[in-house]
Amino acid sequence: MSWWLKIIYIFKRLEEEKQIGLIELELIKQKALLDSELKVLKQKIEKEYALKQSHLATIQDEYELTKKPINSITLQLENEKKVVEQQLQQFEKMLEKLREFEDGQIMGDGRSDFTRESKEFLFDINGTQVKLIDVPGIEGDEKLVENEISKVVKKAHAVFYVTSKDAAPNEGTLQKIKTHLADQTEVWTVYNKPVTSPRSLKNGLISNDDERGALNDLNKQMESALDKHYKNYTVVAGLAAFYAVANCLVPFGEKYRNQIKFLNNSDRDELKEKSGLSAFQNHLTQTVIGDVPYKIKASNFNKANYVLKQTVEKLNNIHNGFSDLKLNIDKQVAVTKQEIDSEYLDLVQSLKTRIEKIIQDFERKTRQEVYKRIESDISNDEFKGILKRQIDNNLELVSKDLIAGFKTETSQFDENLKEKLQKLSSRLASIQNNFKADDVTGLNNNVSLKFDINNGINKMGLLGVGIGVGAAMWWNPVGWVAISLTAAGLLFSFAKAIWSFFDSDFKKSEQKKSVDKNLSNIVKELKKVARENVSDVEEKIEPSISDLKKKLNEPSDQITGLVEDMYQSINMFKTLSNNISSAYEVK
Repeated sequence: MSWWLKIIYIFKRLEEEKQIGLIELELIKQKALLDSELKVLKQKIEKEYALKQSHLATIQDEYELTKKPINSITLQLENEKKVVEQQLQQFEKMLEKLREFEDGQIMGDGRSDFTRESKEFLFDINGTQVKLIDVPGIEGDEKLVENEISKVVKKAHAVFYVTSKDAAPNEGTLQKIKTHLADQTEVWTVYNKPVTSPRSLKNGLISNDDERGALNDLNKQMESALDKHYKNYTVVAGLAAFYAVANCLVPFGEKYRNQIKFLNNSDRDELKEKSGLSAFQNHLTQTVIGDVPYKIKASNFNKANYVLKQTVEKLNNIHNGFSDLKLNIDKQVAVTKQEIDSEYLDLVQSLKTRIEKIIQDFERKTRQEVYKRIESDISNDEFKGILKRQIDNNLELVSKDLIAGFKTETSQFDENLKEKLQKLSSRLASIQNNFKADDVTGLNNNVSLKFDINNGINKMGLLGVGIGVGAAMWWNPVGWVAISLTAAGLLFSFAKAIWSFFDSDFKKSEQKKSVDKNLSNIVKELKKVARENVSDVEEKIEPSISDLKKKLNEPSDQITGLVEDMYQSINMFKTLSNNISSAYEVK
């Protein structure tokens, strides 16, 4: 401010300052009023809070009073739940015990090879005892059930090929069926239509042309593959048929529920008709079984004559194939003989090589050991003792090494020989098995076409007792005594002994010359005795090898006699077949 405004300001305040004072006064009044209202509101809230607290305490008291009976009811309900659960478990156990008595135990669950063992069911049909046998399926792992299928099907007069597909089986399955059939067996296809709903039976079992055409194709292929064995197909909905006749099912179980579902749409008799069970029953009694005595008689005559004709045909084929069989056997035997000769030559060479190495090791080891002692500057007398001891010790090792070496080589020879013979046996068995593929079914128990391939080999015991090891008991005491004498009579000639007394290096040189000279003599004797023993082993092995190779000819020699036996058998079977045809008028 200017000086004159400052003077005026002393006596007169600004208007804004007056308003500020009024506003401050108003604020004080408002604050006092608000504090009063706040106090009243606080008192009201505290009062309401106290009321709420009192009300909450009352509610809590009431809750505590009602909580006790609720806990009691809860505990009671839990106890009742446990009792019900125990009763339910007992009930389920009782139902589980019933399952083993439930109808349909032989029904599969969709897995391959569900049935592993055959099960027989006996029926009386028009006074005739009929046995219906449930056998394992042919399209699973046949190795598990092959014997079970074969032993049953071979005796059956009729076989049902049951399939859930309206299509012919593959070639492999057809061949399996054909393999198991006997000559008297007739084959029927049962198309077990997979029906799981009552609605599927509304329009009949075969409801469209495609399905009918597929079954006709199945018929043609089955007839083409099985020839006179195959008859026709029949259709049945097996699961629905089961529900039509099942009387004993576990209550509330899956089968029970499904049966109710089917029987709600049809009664039992109607369901038997719809499922094809009634038609199948008629088919079984009238067509498949029919005149039982006549069928059995005709079947047996046909079976006998069919077997005879097939036997003659196959024996003729076998007779013609015997020359090829003999040629194949001779080839394999010739190869094995060459292998045996080769193994024998390898044995002799291995023995010589091992002998050479053992003798070289003896010479090297003895020289090194004695040389080492010579370098320590020993006297001539001490040198003589050391040389004799080392030679004696190492000769003893040579003896052991040669014995062990001979046994090792001859044992290996025996193993190799055994392997060759086993391979020959395997190859001849393979030839025999291939040959037996054309064997005559039904004659295995009466006419033996088996070649006893191992007969000659086993007579000699060659697959169990080695001819090499037997011949390798080779040790020649006389020859070894000569080596011992040579070692005992060591030659010592130290030239210029006096000079060597003064010159250590000269002495060492002379001692080493003596080592070399004596070792050379002993090595010569060792090699001589070893050669004699190798020759002795050869003399012992060669006759056995020769006998063995002769014995290997036996399988081939047997064929000549078999040819004549088969020729006589063929004539005998022809005569018997003609007699049956004439007497019983069968084809």
